[in-house]
Amino acid sequence: MTEFIVRVVQFCRRYALLVAVFFFALAGVAVWIAAGKLSVDTNTDNLFASTLPWRQHAMAFDREFPQFNNVLAVVVRGATPEESDETAAQLAKALAADRKHFIDVSRPDADPFFRHEGLLLLDPDDLNKMLGSLMNAQPLLGPLAADPSARGLLNGVSLMAAGVRIQHADLSPYKPALDQLRQVLDNAAEGHPIPLSWQSLLGSDVTQQPQNVTFVLTHPVLEEGSLQPGLAATQTLEGIAKTFRM
Repeated sequence: MTEFIVRVVQFCRRYALLVAVFFFALAGVAVWIAAGKLSVDTNTDNLFASTLPWRQHAMAFDREFPQFNNVLAVVVRGATPEESDETAAQLAKALAADRKHFIDVSRPDADPFFRHEGLLLLDPDDLNKMLGSLMNAQPLLGPLAADPSARGLLNGVSLMAAGVRIQHADLSPYKPALDQLRQVLDNAAEGHPIPLSWQSLLGSDVTQQPQNVTFVLTHPVLEEGSLQPGLAATQTLEGIAKTFRM
């Protein structure tokens, strides 16, 4: 091994110019190959070979349902279902106007079909529970239908109180709604008003979003070749979201 190394050193010393030119040419070829073949891929899916069976299934799913690819999901949480719904609508409108950073925007819960036909998707037990809740709130619904305001709501409460005073009516079915109304009035009297949720007041917890959460889905414009291809869209989203914070 030592003899071989000595011969290599002697050869390089004897033909130093040719050896230097050869290695300079070899380095140039290596740089050319690296520039054309090596690149940064920020797609984490490509960490795994596309020949793997589960990757084949995932790629087939992506081709069939492209609307689920590269989705940026925004979680909107408000004090009431109405507040989160209104905020989500305003946010979706603002994102849709920014074509530079967002390709499209959608709200799954705001689909017109679900708005009008959503009760068809409930289980019979859940539907009965919700209808029972609406029947219990019937004394409030009548005055509100004639006057959909705070005055109509308080008129309904007055009628319920009159029923208790005259006919000794049972108000236990209306306790959740009355408790919520009392809490709203107490907070307002203390100088900390909170919005009154009509859904919680008149409806059932069957159709309410957990923790008053709704979603806005968008496909951001990705920056190819960047280590963070969705950074610009995310920062824009955060800037827009700050305008909705109270």
